[in-house]
Amino acid sequence: MRIAYVISAFKCPRLLTRLVNRLHTPRSVFLIHVDKRTAEKQYREMVFNLDHLPNVIFLKRHACHWGDFGHVRATLKGLAHLFDKEVNFDYVFLLTGQDYPIKSNINIESFLKKANDKEFVSFYSFPNKYWGEEVISRRIELWHFRFLEDWPLTFLHPFAHLPSNKKLDSRVKSAILASVNLMFRKRTLPGNMRPFGGPGYWCITRACAEYINTFVNQNPAFVRFFKYVDIPDEIFFHTIILNSSFAENVVNDDLRCIDISSGRGPRVWRKQDIEMLAQSNALIARKFDTAVDSEILDTIDSELLLDAQMSA
Repeated sequence: MRIAYVISAFKCPRLLTRLVNRLHTPRSVFLIHVDKRTAEKQYREMVFNLDHLPNVIFLKRHACHWGDFGHVRATLKGLAHLFDKEVNFDYVFLLTGQDYPIKSNINIESFLKKANDKEFVSFYSFPNKYWGEEVISRRIELWHFRFLEDWPLTFLHPFAHLPSNKKLDSRVKSAILASVNLMFRKRTLPGNMRPFGGPGYWCITRACAEYINTFVNQNPAFVRFFKYVDIPDEIFFHTIILNSSFAENVVNDDLRCIDISSGRGPRVWRKQDIEMLAQSNALIARKFDTAVDSEILDTIDSELLLDAQMSA
């Protein structure tokens, strides 16, 4: 089983190094995109720490602001590299630099060998109870702009969605906004595709990844459309896959252990959470931070991965 890992990293060089070393096998390949906003010193540390592994490729960097198209673009760079360089792989796993396996490499490979070419993508159709009734109009039909440093309408910083019904504090600003609204009509998804959404990470077959790579090259209007969608990485790939023949092979599971019950982003796993991770059927867990708790990684290695590796 040959696995390609596309990893989107931002911080925690030691964690990224540990993640890659833990997942590394002679059959694996790693395509790593590091956010261009990451300090140069941290980026150089990441490259230096993994320089000894020939199957690790660092992709050309660009900025990945939260909620914009940068994260999709990073993934597409990884997929493009796999096919441009004719890399041999069976599955591609999309990860972040703050993920960590909770199953051994042997167990991960064994699971995917038995998967019978299934695609592992957690998804929802719209509308749904998780994202609300207005998600299509709010996230897809409006034009979304983020972190536009040179945007002349400074009263719309740092995030704007157009057309906007925002109430402004002067007639002049309101008149300007009304004029701008006329230039940004509500939008419809190209190709009469039905939108789907879900968590932004997945594990898919080579055939499905190749379909996505070909689709984006042949449908530039679809890609342009998603450059102005709100948090597009939670909709872009799901919509492509669930509107294709691969939909019948999709398992509604991204093979990831994540806790978002607090409502304030993913829980950062700590040493006391080891039982919860041990009981999970997932292959990968998110999210970790060595500045918060690095001991949890040692505990995973000794209690979940080492024993499994020795008994497999």
